[in-house]
Amino acid sequence: MNRPREKTCVLSNPPSAYYSTLSRDPLTVRWSPDPCHTGPDRYAENYQAFAAALPHHASMLIQLNNTQLYMKEARASLTEAKESLGNKRADLLQMWSRRQTLEEMTRILDQMYDLTIPL
Repeated sequence: MNRPREKTCVLSNPPSAYYSTLSRDPLTVRWSPDPCHTGPDRYAENYQAFAAALPHHASMLIQLNNTQLYMKEARASLTEAKESLGNKRADLLQMWSRRQTLEEMTRILDQMYDLTIPL
């Protein structure tokens, strides 16, 4: 009984021979296509994978856009809060100064009361 043989790929050259030696820089190595996986099936698989990735890509773009909008709103809110706190800080500083003045006045009045001559 003859069993169908599995597809095997026999390379006539070692894998290191499949890149271009035009440049010795390892970042500019150009790989040639794998001789075992060429043909229409490979392109159909790549197309299907690409088509399946498109909705995910679009969803990610929408999420990034929403995140950018959220960050812009958060930044605006933080800027508004900073300005509001700056205004309140000035008010608090004025109130603190007024409190210091009143405490000093109270201390002076207490000293004056202690200095009064009893009748």
